[in-house]
Amino acid sequence: MTPEWHRKNFQNDAKTSLTVARTGNFTINPSQELYTNHLYNGWDNNITMSRTYSVDFLCTFNMMYYPFDRQECNMTFVLPVG
Repeated sequence: MTPEWHRKNFQNDAKTSLTVARTGNFTINPSQELYTNHLYNGWDNNITMSRTYSVDFLCTFNMMYYPFDRQECNMTFVLPVG
């Protein structure tokens, strides 16, 4: 069963995934309401969120000297600082 997770300021859809690297030790949940649940400390287990983006770029090439020339199509990617 995958746990449900919520976080403000991002889209929670099929293009977003959350992965927990369980590298640290766990403790058994003492609650009587839950069965065989392991509790992991956050500082020992990295949480990674990733999102897939799809963007179309349009580049114009001069085909006059093809295939004997070299042309470039520059793209700049910037991540906002939050």
